[in-house]
Amino acid sequence: MQAGRGPLSGISRIRKNVRTKRASSWDRTGGNKDYATVPAGATLVLADLQGPACITHIWLTISAAQDPGHLRNVVLKMFWDDESHPSVLSPVGDFFGCCHGVYRNFVSLPLAAAPQDGRSLNSYFPMPFAKRGRVEILNESPTDIGIYYYIDYEIHAAWDVEQGYFHAHWQRENLTEGDGNLEGVNLDGQGNYLILDAQGQGHYVGCMLGVDSRSPFWYGEGDDMIFIDGEPFPPSLHGTGTEDYFCTAWCPREEYNAPYFGAIMVSNTEAGRQPWEKSAWGTNSWLGKYSM
Repeated sequence: MQAGRGPLSGISRIRKNVRTKRASSWDRTGGNKDYATVPAGATLVLADLQGPACITHIWLTISAAQDPGHLRNVVLKMFWDDESHPSVLSPVGDFFGCCHGVYRNFVSLPLAAAPQDGRSLNSYFPMPFAKRGRVEILNESPTDIGIYYYIDYEIHAAWDVEQGYFHAHWQRENLTEGDGNLEGVNLDGQGNYLILDAQGQGHYVGCMLGVDSRSPFWYGEGDDMIFIDGEPFPPSLHGTGTEDYFCTAWCPREEYNAPYFGAIMVSNTEAGRQPWEKSAWGTNSWLGKYSM
């Protein structure tokens, strides 16, 4: 039987052959220096775990008062099994939903940044692996940093062959292509900003998008397009505009948080540079080419 509905419906089930564990930065001397120091240019291994297992929660906060750009200068890497190239490679701020190198309080189902001032970074994405999971922090800041962290995970008795491996990709295009014409025509997808081009079998689960507009015009009229398996235009999933894809409407200038989408950082300026950040999460069963 299922006890109730919703995200907490399985909390009463006693699962066999599963054990919960944690890797953290606790002070091994028993004192209160519960952080790890990462020298400038160095890499710190936060956790090196044996599978089959699944990371269920990551919390971290960074002490880097001498580097105001540390959300971009500190890089998060994750490796599954014995791969040589990381499946997760992203500035730590962007991975946890703080684009533009700026902390912001927000909440969603998979990610949250909590007080004080959004500096408590959380991920609840499940990250299963069969043999080995390694989480690293690379400090590209010009100064040393301190990092406090939890990595909560479960040890399982056997690997579930239907499980996929978690991937996260970060990229930036500066400046993007555009024609400055709100009535422009796009009937082939050429010149779109490419968010993802992936191959294989898997689920696309969502994205964070940060935009710093140099134009006085609303930037979000470009349609979202998702092409699957090399299909021609029009794609299988063709939307009606950037804010529409992120489940908002009418050129929003309000910050908003919801479980599956949000407008995390919104400028209220009517012209000039306009920093924006939005999120959308789902469970679409495909991999392909996604652009706007």
